[in-house]
Amino acid sequence: MNKKIFALCLLLSLVVGCAPTKPKDFSADVILKAKGISQKSKFYFSNNKWRIDSNVMGQKSAVIFRQDKNLTWFLMPAQKMYMEQKLTKQQSLGVTNKVPGETKREKLGQETVNGVACTKYKITYKNNADQKENSISQWISQDNIVIRSQAEDKSWVMDYKNIKYAPQPAQLFELPKDYGKFKLPY
Repeated sequence: MNKKIFALCLLLSLVVGCAPTKPKDFSADVILKAKGISQKSKFYFSNNKWRIDSNVMGQKSAVIFRQDKNLTWFLMPAQKMYMEQKLTKQQSLGVTNKVPGETKREKLGQETVNGVACTKYKITYKNNADQKENSISQWISQDNIVIRSQAEDKSWVMDYKNIKYAPQPAQLFELPKDYGKFKLPY
């Protein structure tokens, strides 16, 4: 898998992973803008499972998070392969509104984002790597979906759009039967 694609999938998984707090099943378009690049992905959520489908630089990929199995699967459709890893602490927090390393949450008021009434918060957190404090803003709907997250310096923004509430097909959260496991050569 191309390093840029893998890095973007990982970034999406961490950013999107901070999304819902046990809402009903839904799907949405997720638009991540960072460093002059815009990436549109599809997000699916059902209970303790979620999936992100992306097309990066012409290559399709998917990431499936299974809290019930404590696993993340990175799918590579072109190769019919997958990589597997245990959920990280940040990914395990995926069904909470709490940001990893969060130290403070300040309610800033009500705003409408992407046509959805939201409560805006400023969230301060410590970066695990260097323990430096950072801040982001989040706009959270009444259904506890983070409709927008944005870095304080506006270096990145992530939006949920076209949210559709409906039961999600169970097979979205399973490994395709014809995929083989990819092992890194180290």
